[in-house]
Amino acid sequence: MKDSLVPTAHGAWLILATAIVLGVLSGEEAGAGTLALSLSAVFGFCAVDRLLCGLKDPHRHPVALRMGVLYAVCGFAAGLIAVADVGVMRLLWIGGSAPLLGLLAWYLASRPRYRRAFEIFGMVSLSLVLPAVSLTTGCPIAWPLFALSAVFALHVMHASFRTRAHLQPRQRKLARWSGVAGGLLVLALFGSGGISVPLALAVVIGLAEPWAPDWKPLPAKRIGWRETALIALFPLALLLEELLG
Repeated sequence: MKDSLVPTAHGAWLILATAIVLGVLSGEEAGAGTLALSLSAVFGFCAVDRLLCGLKDPHRHPVALRMGVLYAVCGFAAGLIAVADVGVMRLLWIGGSAPLLGLLAWYLASRPRYRRAFEIFGMVSLSLVLPAVSLTTGCPIAWPLFALSAVFALHVMHASFRTRAHLQPRQRKLARWSGVAGGLLVLALFGSGGISVPLALAVVIGLAEPWAPDWKPLPAKRIGWRETALIALFPLALLLEELLG
């Protein structure tokens, strides 16, 4: 981790931005609370990343440590504004889970043998921004929101497996069979009416990527562009749903 002012993980930024967009698109009417919670999520992500860097070696990364504290204060303040606008009960689960998620992230990051688990945990944690933002718009706490959140979390988790398969081809088998398990979950959600055809296709395309007959390991830059395209399928699917009524 570098001693920079903001996190440099482009993939994490992409997932966070997509989660916010999906939360707005799947919600009712965005307002000041939605903006405040989105900013709180951004500040929270920056805080965790910079604090993990600073706490790892405070003498080598003092700037990261100071920025982490600053981001944490800003995130807390933005969260209070969101609560004041939306109401305590709708966002209570966020306030309770956020510190626990941060502590678990620190625990996993501080132990090299859990590095893989830390990457997956980080991806899934960022996906939780989707339901949080959606709830601030007045979206009902109901099955469609849970289903959308579940398939997005599944997609970003499998993105970690897909990326690892390209960097370490021996991991392709894990990406393949976790994709099969994920596909069964998507089929169950689709069969129960939880997700639409466009949304199901958006996630299945990503799950099927390791099974492509012409699959071969890609360099890091091309992996980034491919994952950007696969993640972008989600908001496009929601927009298509709106167009189709």
